[in-house]
Amino acid sequence: MLKKFAIVFCLVALSAPVAASAQSTLSVGQRVKTTANVNVRSKPTNAKKNVLCIQTTGSVGTIVGGPTVATGYTWWNVNFNSKCDGWAVQNHLVPDGVTPPPVVRPSVPGLPPPPRLPPAPTADLEAVPTFNQDTAQQFTLFVQRTGIQPSEVGVIVNESDPQSVEVANYFKQKHGIPDSNTIHVNFGARATWIDNATFAAIKSQITPQLKPTMQVLAITWTAPWSVDAKQSITSAITFGFGQQWGPDSYCSATALNPYYNHASGKPFTDLGIRPSMMVGGWNSDSAKKLIDNTTLAFMYLPTGDGYFVKTWDTARNVRWRTFQSTVSDWNPALTMYYVDDTVSGDPTNKPNVLFYQTGLATVPDLTTNQFLPGSVGDTLTSAAGVLWNGGQMSALEWLAAGASGSYGTVIEPCSHTQKFPNSSVLVQWYFSGNTLIEAYWKSVQWPGQGLFVGDPLARPFGTKGTFSGGALTIKTSIMKPNTSYALYWSNYASGPWTLLQNNISVSKEQYKTITDSSGLHPFYKFVQQ
Repeated sequence: MLKKFAIVFCLVALSAPVAASAQSTLSVGQRVKTTANVNVRSKPTNAKKNVLCIQTTGSVGTIVGGPTVATGYTWWNVNFNSKCDGWAVQNHLVPDGVTPPPVVRPSVPGLPPPPRLPPAPTADLEAVPTFNQDTAQQFTLFVQRTGIQPSEVGVIVNESDPQSVEVANYFKQKHGIPDSNTIHVNFGARATWIDNATFAAIKSQITPQLKPTMQVLAITWTAPWSVDAKQSITSAITFGFGQQWGPDSYCSATALNPYYNHASGKPFTDLGIRPSMMVGGWNSDSAKKLIDNTTLAFMYLPTGDGYFVKTWDTARNVRWRTFQSTVSDWNPALTMYYVDDTVSGDPTNKPNVLFYQTGLATVPDLTTNQFLPGSVGDTLTSAAGVLWNGGQMSALEWLAAGASGSYGTVIEPCSHTQKFPNSSVLVQWYFSGNTLIEAYWKSVQWPGQGLFVGDPLARPFGTKGTFSGGALTIKTSIMKPNTSYALYWSNYASGPWTLLQNNISVSKEQYKTITDSSGLHPFYKFVQQ
């Protein structure tokens, strides 16, 4: 089966630190690069327990702190372009001399910024984007709620982690999440994993700050990503730590996810759990780019494309039958491709990637593809949830390539398909208007070892209304098959409501367009009858 993952800190030959020198040409704000393989540490000390990652020769970053002289060496705090950030010895840093161009993620032309929508009159409704192309007069369209609202997201911030603090503030600002939804914890410097006692202390800080209205949680640090190196931090925050979620025998089945393929739109209210997702990135800038790109993904109603790849790697290729049925079920509502990489190779230079699921230790040519806002990508392999130094492709590489969400296990999963996203379940709930955190969590039966990363509020599907040429056009993906819907209008958000059309239905999941030419009204409501 899959190669067992082990945490090893001495696979790469490192140059030994050299004692502190009297003079330095380095300064805060300067771009630097490494001249050897360098241990990056959480503290300016040569203690092995503080190693966060190894930056290889030629790695580039920006000095954000220092110098500090400790344990006989001069240390600088460096924000590196990739992997981890932290303290590095001065003797292996030199001025970079050249400021590289900023990384620009692919974007979709013509997408408006995410709207700030009015509140709905009742809890079972939500407002959706509307556009009046005839006049400046605004109108509001309410539909039945199909996704988590920003006000229902709790944001967990580690006050001892500068990246967590910066990302939390940015995430709240961009998504309109109230500051009162912030959950403050403090547990020291970033480590790649923490023991159960440390997690219990963190959990004890979180629990008193939770509100009944919080349905999901956003974790704003990138490390730690696991507890006892066997249960992911996202499942531990969601369920608590336990053998049923992170067994000592890592090939064992883990407990069943009660949220799997569940219709609930309020998991805490209905099931007593708060699914969590890590808003991750190699550093603060990469996490903020993820958020920027994802805020474009609000109900812009894409049509694809999806790539579901059967690979040459038989140990990691166990989802291919589900891939076949997903493509068969969703064409032509979405543009989906079943790819056999032994015949046609892996997707390369594809322009509109919305879904990409495969099974390889490392996915080739990933960055040649253009990922759409709200896109999802993952590979079934042993250690994608080990975000750096895992020996395989990190889930963060999907985010760096432009995806809004990814997934990976933090320890060897032994090819159990139940430990990975089911493509059919994922696409169905995402298309129905769920947010990313809802659809992704619903797609994994055994999530104990799995780490969910991305922007939890990505939401490309749903409903939007456009008034043009004297007529209202509603396009939606939220309709349940063989269920009747009706369109109403009113002069007030709370009604009374007047029927415009009824008995509107679809025979299977697909986009539906509804047109009404009765004139512009201040409020519309499109709901099940």
